[in-house]
Amino acid sequence: SYKDAITVLRKLIMLAPNDANAVLQLAYVLDMTGDLDEAILRARQAVVMVPENPSVREILGRYLEKNRDDAAAALQYEAAVDLLN
Repeated sequence: SYKDAITVLRKLIMLAPNDANAVLQLAYVLDMTGDLDEAILRARQAVVMVPENPSVREILGRYLEKNRDDAAAALQYEAAVDLLN
């Protein structure tokens, strides 16, 4: 279940706080449960961890867009494209 996944991911992050993949997985599961605010928070955390990763910025952009923060989403999409060039 999503609740179990959240529990496991939170424990994993406690053990490996610099694991951006675990943080992004937690963001995904939180989004799936309707907790978009924490999903955005976690995606922002992942961007801080791996700022040069365009995929992480694109994922944050999607969450921001879903939250109707189009200006902030556009900035993340632009950053992702810039990182690819």
